[in-house]
Amino acid sequence: MRLRTTSVVAATLLIAIAATACGTSKAPNSASSTPYSLTVGVPWSDPPLLLMVENEAQRLGYFAKNGLKVTFVSVTTSAGPLQLLEGHQIDLADGIFSPDAMTAWAAGATDIRYVGGYLARNALLDTYAASKSINKPADLKGKTIAVGSEPNPSNPEYADFEALLKSAGLTDNDVHFAVTGTINQTVPALLAGRVDIAEIDLDDVPFVQADPKLQMVRMIPPGKYEAWGYTATALTRKDVLANKTKNTAIQLYMKTIIQLTRAYVASEPLTLASIEHLDPTVKGKSAAYKKTFWKALVGEWAQNGMMNLPSIQDYLTKGFYPLNPKSGKIPVKTFASPSIVKGILAQIGTKPTRYTYDVPHYTLP
Repeated sequence: MRLRTTSVVAATLLIAIAATACGTSKAPNSASSTPYSLTVGVPWSDPPLLLMVENEAQRLGYFAKNGLKVTFVSVTTSAGPLQLLEGHQIDLADGIFSPDAMTAWAAGATDIRYVGGYLARNALLDTYAASKSINKPADLKGKTIAVGSEPNPSNPEYADFEALLKSAGLTDNDVHFAVTGTINQTVPALLAGRVDIAEIDLDDVPFVQADPKLQMVRMIPPGKYEAWGYTATALTRKDVLANKTKNTAIQLYMKTIIQLTRAYVASEPLTLASIEHLDPTVKGKSAAYKKTFWKALVGEWAQNGMMNLPSIQDYLTKGFYPLNPKSGKIPVKTFASPSIVKGILAQIGTKPTRYTYDVPHYTLP
């Protein structure tokens, strides 16, 4: 899945538990005179709406109010922040796709550590915007498939379509791949008929549904693994975790992500205010559209686990290793460091009934 982009900043917020329960986002009244600092790399020049948790916390000024100073370094590829992390130029890489993280580890970056990620899967998982002639994988023969970047195993979109093609006995030679770039370029291509199928963002679903030539179609290849490949993953280095000051800064950062996500899940007005700031075109939409949009985002956030180790192992076994047979085995118990998320949830508690997002899975099968 590619995420719509609008404007850029990312951030950290400490919302009081009472405020979270009410769906508000008031910041603490006092700031530390010696704030913690964190340098974070993000793989976009403009922020995805689905990752506006960070974006809006920065805009609302909660870093200084909570004693945390965050400096963001923006690059345009998922692998970019990993390169900065390995070069000791940043403390944390956020919004990273798992194939890039695993590829880096397999290439020798065994000091990176997975400390959390709040998008483990998505509400449009295995659901595509497509022409009405496509209802099953076999129907892809002869069709033009949209992908955001070059079709290769490190591209999650390509991996999804490859699995669909294989399930129907098809190969790349039976279809055409069109590199359409960002989601803002893909949707017009789809509506104009230049491509036949694409993965799209949640807020574009209404446009697809309104077009008589298009439909949303769900196709799941046999043995599909959980899509940890879509995770907005936060990664750091072993030496950063060992530094007590930086470790605390990362805790503040991740705690903010959890609590602001709770606030968005609880409050439609709060969420829409942020959406409309990042994407002013939403202001002109109907109340029904806005409510549908909010529910879609909440569905995306609420179904996720902050750290799902079984999903990581499942992705490696069924996704990464088959596509990268020479990579060698990656020890999840070394790669993942759940102590930060465990510590945060021990402080603020979990809300498993309403916020399934908050229920992590630390034990490997």
